[in-house]
Amino acid sequence: MKKTILFALMALLCPFIILSQGINWKTNGNSGINSNNFIGTINKADLIFKTHDTTRMVIGQNGTIEAFDDVRVHGTLFVGDSTIALTDNSLSQTPPLLTAEITSGNGRMALGRSSFTGLPFIASNFSLGVGGSHHQHKVHIESQSNNVAFEARIGFTNNTTGHNASTLGSTVGLINGSRNFLINQQENASIFFNTSGLPRMNIIGNGNVGIGDYSAFTPFRRLDVFDDSDVPQFRLTYNTGAAITDFYVVEEGFLLINPSKARVGINLSDVNLPTEALDINGDVRIRQMPLNNTLTEVVVIDASGKLFRNTAIGSGGGGGDADWYEPGNTAPNHIDDDIFTFNNVSIGASSSFSSRLYSYNGIDNAHHQTNMKHSIYSNTLVDPTYAGGSIYGIYSYMVNSNPLLNVKKFAVLGHTACNSNETFNVAIKGDISGG
Repeated sequence: MKKTILFALMALLCPFIILSQGINWKTNGNSGINSNNFIGTINKADLIFKTHDTTRMVIGQNGTIEAFDDVRVHGTLFVGDSTIALTDNSLSQTPPLLTAEITSGNGRMALGRSSFTGLPFIASNFSLGVGGSHHQHKVHIESQSNNVAFEARIGFTNNTTGHNASTLGSTVGLINGSRNFLINQQENASIFFNTSGLPRMNIIGNGNVGIGDYSAFTPFRRLDVFDDSDVPQFRLTYNTGAAITDFYVVEEGFLLINPSKARVGINLSDVNLPTEALDINGDVRIRQMPLNNTLTEVVVIDASGKLFRNTAIGSGGGGGDADWYEPGNTAPNHIDDDIFTFNNVSIGASSSFSSRLYSYNGIDNAHHQTNMKHSIYSNTLVDPTYAGGSIYGIYSYMVNSNPLLNVKKFAVLGHTACNSNETFNVAIKGDISGG
């Protein structure tokens, strides 16, 4: 009974005393705190805190603190140069079981694994770094891995139907400064663009732009279009319903212009559209043209300047007139060809006459012999105005291999003027009569 009363008095007089291994510890404050006067354990046991008979926090004998409920800090949480580790359970682990950690130090806080190469938040310049440790920009991505899956990349994913596609760009109307958006490759290296996981376009270090599979070619011009088949590579489209123009180059280097209307205009205005496949307003010069001695077709032009193809063989005049032939009845095609005709020839006159050769104002024989061939006579000069035969004529013919010069009227043989061994002068005045 006495013991019961004693414990009751102690409880009334010392309501705030904790009995721990013989040391009185007041919950409302203590004095004389030192290494020998403390709250805790000295027998290598955990210090356990409970409420409602439920363990809320444990300070382990190795110094670890485990909280089994929410930890709320009303104030500043100072970590210093220590690390806040995030694991898959409450146990202390090391990589690779360590999933993530928050590391602080040198003005940084990094979310990563065991170093500042994860996701550093740099307090000195308010920058965010992803990977690496040399962050120089507001958002800086760095990779030191040779694994494709861990390259320095920015990925966008939007799985919500009906929303805009993922966008990399500036925001409109939020700032008053420059609204330019710069993609800056500061190294002498390329920028690559892919779609569907395949290479589509690149800009190399010297500024040349290549469109196509950049793994198969290097652009050698400011704009270089590549395709591995002979298909249209460049198209100009105006709007719906307008003509579409395709340009493409085949492997041999041919430039093919393949529009739907197949018309190309040079030096034309937008109101003076081309009417033919090639419509040129201006002079045309062909620097070099191959020579061909066998083709017989020619190019002719109409009053509007339109070119046509015609042939040099045939009849009916124009480009089809072929009265002249080479021996063998082939069309002449060279400047040195011997030519003949089955029809009459007039020189210096605008109309045809009945004689085979008609020369208006005479024939100059100063340098070259002129032969006028007949079935019987040679070197015959006649008056062609008489349909029934020559009224006056001078002709020569061969008698016993001797050339004779004769004068005739109508169809009557005239006098022999000379033989081959004689020279003479003949003056004729008035009519000549044969006897």
